[in-house]
Amino acid sequence: QEKKLRKLAKKCGTVPENLPTILQNPDIVTLILKYLKGKDTDDEMPALLFDWNQAGFNDTNVPNCRNGVAGQTQGAIIANLLANGATDFMNLNILFVFQNGQAIGTWHKNVAVNLPWVKHQAGVPDICNNLLRLNKITAHTANVDIEDFSDRVWKRTPNSRAESMSWRKIGQMLLPRTLNLRVRVVKLEQDIDELKKELESKKNRKFQEKCILIAQILLNEEPMVEYRPSFMEGLELDAFFRSNRIALEVQGAQHRLHNTSWYKDVKKLEDIVNRDRKKRTLCQLNGIYLLEVWYDENPEVTIPKKIYKFREFIDRKIFNLD
Repeated sequence: QEKKLRKLAKKCGTVPENLPTILQNPDIVTLILKYLKGKDTDDEMPALLFDWNQAGFNDTNVPNCRNGVAGQTQGAIIANLLANGATDFMNLNILFVFQNGQAIGTWHKNVAVNLPWVKHQAGVPDICNNLLRLNKITAHTANVDIEDFSDRVWKRTPNSRAESMSWRKIGQMLLPRTLNLRVRVVKLEQDIDELKKELESKKNRKFQEKCILIAQILLNEEPMVEYRPSFMEGLELDAFFRSNRIALEVQGAQHRLHNTSWYKDVKKLEDIVNRDRKKRTLCQLNGIYLLEVWYDENPEVTIPKKIYKFREFIDRKIFNLD
């Protein structure tokens, strides 16, 4: 849900914290993003988002009616919207899409004449906590401009308008700080990722050095580390024991990421797999025994076993020749 909220905020050209309260509701966010995709709307059709306030219709004398008058209901407003060309998006009675901005203006005038009771009244809760107009900037980018439409339609008192403007000013003052904080958070996340990569690299290097040392002791030969012999066609071996004709390869982090299904760069993974396959082929063609040690193996156990099997194979081959 946070991902969707950030996506909507980006389309609105702001940060999640500065979105109106109703646009921080997960269900509303999903609804707006679907509207912005344009699958069920044409071109750049504007819309009105109603944050209904049921207290505005809950008169003690006549429930669900405003001012205790029959007919002054939420249903009457919705019927007026539909009669003036609005479409109830997803039939939720929340988001109403119009053909164009002129159609919204026509509905606005109609409300003023035919539904005067919807306007702000002193001492009576408003029928909406908020009314937002959503204007698609372009159909291609699906970005949106959000406009507070409440004052235009409900004609709130100067005090409530001034209060609204005051909150807007506060939001404008806080926006640079919020953006700066967001930049710092992004930079911190990048630094953490780099640190994780560095720690992983050190861990792999330590494991590789341990494997080389074990093989060196068992084979009694100083290896050529990170060696690129001509027959490997530019590929590198972690260690090469020339006299024993044994190459050592330590398979590290990239395979761990792959095995946990977390690996993101599929193309890079394919390159690694193809490279390893080519190494095995070239070693086999040139009479080199490739000793591979995997990240999840115990090198103290694995390396001696593999060297023993290799020598056993060599001894058997010599015996057969004799």
